[in-house]
Amino acid sequence: MICPPETLAEACPALWRHLQTGIPSVSTGYLCRHRSPWYSQERRAPAPIVCTYMSRAARGRPFRFILNRSQAIAANVYLMLHPKPALSERLLEDPDLIERLWAALNTLPAEALTHEARVYGGGLYKLEPKELGAVRVKVRVE
Repeated sequence: MICPPETLAEACPALWRHLQTGIPSVSTGYLCRHRSPWYSQERRAPAPIVCTYMSRAARGRPFRFILNRSQAIAANVYLMLHPKPALSERLLEDPDLIERLWAALNTLPAEALTHEARVYGGGLYKLEPKELGAVRVKVRVE
């Protein structure tokens, strides 16, 4: 629930003053100007698994999959893996399935991910959502 501006100003004056400093610049940015109030967090369901989308391959695994046990709403520094409806139903029936999916993602060969990723200077790999969607994962669901 979003706290109304007048309540926020009264309950947390220091936070309110800080938010006021963002009005001339931050509030006019694309994302913020489409939110009401402009400083509110986006509203969406938490992704059960998130993926880093930038990496230097020399540091071991190029991308990491993280099980979102905290049910946090991830910032846009992660790719968010939301299950499609059929998988969502299976996850409700079998809560341990998410752990198996997460384990399968983390056993993907590095080459399967880097093959789909873009490569920038200095060996920086970047994986966009559609590129991650092109990676094939085999998981047996019983």
